[in-house]
Amino acid sequence: MTNSKKFKKLIDQKILTDDILGACIYGCNKRAKNYRDKLREYPRYSRYRGNCYEKIDLYYRMKDEFLSIVKPVAVHWEYQLNYDEDWVVKYFLYYKVGSYSFHKPIEAKDVDPSLPEYKLENFHTTGEDYRDLVSVQFCRKVLDLIRSKDYTYLPTATAVEGGEALNE
Repeated sequence: MTNSKKFKKLIDQKILTDDILGACIYGCNKRAKNYRDKLREYPRYSRYRGNCYEKIDLYYRMKDEFLSIVKPVAVHWEYQLNYDEDWVVKYFLYYKVGSYSFHKPIEAKDVDPSLPEYKLENFHTTGEDYRDLVSVQFCRKVLDLIRSKDYTYLPTATAVEGGEALNE
């Protein structure tokens, strides 16, 4: 059984797992990065740039909504140059969702002192071919389930051939 079939069976049972959540967050994150990278291809005043910004915003909002049901495990930070060519510290919440990991930028004032802090080295991410990601349609279906609040979150559950969820 392919992952997409397993995922669909679990979603039909209103069960969310780390595999499902991670795949959706990963897909949204990589799509946003694809549009970010595409911006470099268009001239400064191209009409296509507006569409890229809209898609980036959409996918990062979806990512944030997925991340809202899990807790960050650490705070990462790094030095970055700002527009004035000054070095500033940028902070990120760090999440582990199954075999995936994610960063979410935050303001310094929002750093949770109870979380461990680690310095990032050479933090750079890229997009990925959309054909290798879960579909946007599937991500929307999962978001609808999260918004309904009518689901069970079983981080390690898997679907078996008979369609029942097993908690490993």
